[in-house]
Amino acid sequence: MAHMMPRFLSKVVWGSVAVGALMAILLIAPPAPAAAEDPTTAPAGPALDQVERILTLTKAERSSLIVAQSRTTQLSDSALTMMLAKVAALPALSNDEFMSLDRPSFRNLVKSADRWSAQPVRLTVYVWYVQELTAGVPGEIGATRDWPQGKKVWRMDVTDADGSDPRSQVLRIFSVVDPFAAGALPKPSHNVDGELQYHRKVPKVDLAGVFYKVWQAEDRDTEERTRRDAGKGTITLNPTMRSYPVVLAWQFGRKAGWTINPGRYSSGAWGMLIGGLALLGLVFYMMRRVSRVRRRMGQPFRRLPSQYRPLRDQDTDSDSDDQMDDASDAIDPAVTAAAEAYRRQRAQEQANG
Repeated sequence: MAHMMPRFLSKVVWGSVAVGALMAILLIAPPAPAAAEDPTTAPAGPALDQVERILTLTKAERSSLIVAQSRTTQLSDSALTMMLAKVAALPALSNDEFMSLDRPSFRNLVKSADRWSAQPVRLTVYVWYVQELTAGVPGEIGATRDWPQGKKVWRMDVTDADGSDPRSQVLRIFSVVDPFAAGALPKPSHNVDGELQYHRKVPKVDLAGVFYKVWQAEDRDTEERTRRDAGKGTITLNPTMRSYPVVLAWQFGRKAGWTINPGRYSSGAWGMLIGGLALLGLVFYMMRRVSRVRRRMGQPFRRLPSQYRPLRDQDTDSDSDDQMDDASDAIDPAVTAAAEAYRRQRAQEQANG
């Protein structure tokens, strides 16, 4: 039996590895997105027909949009407010119309921005930051004829919930409807300079929007480190330039639920950690069990004291007599002399009597 233990241990270890790998895959594998490669050419439904008409640009509007798209590091301009005004005029979609919108992947939006320009899309996203912007307020959004002074828009920083690498798949959303008033988002309590932030729990929502452009900017981590380290002397940062698809939202769909905050713009780390810990725990448990079995098999059988043992099974050889002789040799000589004197005295009394 002992020679079978290494083989048994090998099977246990490989079996636990397979179980742990399966658990990790189930935990970290993202749902398969139904990503569209190209916009549909003939959207169905009366509301979608109206959407198509509103988003049909004139030659001047198309030229303005092309110029804005070529300025990849600039975001706020007249083309943005022009497109915001068009998006604000779009009709509400029925549930079937909403679900029929194209769902391009993050990478498809970045690599094929021209094909998706001014096209309606549907996204499922995790929302991290929300800020209300007012036209004409310095540092927020410029006021134009299309988007006059005092008109509001809601800026949201989100990650693609269907993406394979959410840490780098960040999008910038401008919503023409208040997401809190629409019931799409709960209002977070964490407020930093007017920016609402989600921390422990991050909401997941569906939205309908129009793709605007790809914007290039430094990642938020670099910006926040710069603010945090201000006043601490000279620091050297290596900012990372990222590409952010910009989408203008006009309708929110069903609430897709919540997710526990896995860390800034990351989704797979917790799944990998949980899967790894589960695997290690299973291997450790099986190793301990195997070790105990091997120890028990290596020990000789011992009769328990409480077990009955018949007298016939006990040793009755001459060793017991030898033990008694040895015991007699161990009697005190004084006691032996006293006994001998008493024996002689009794014999003399009987003779005289």
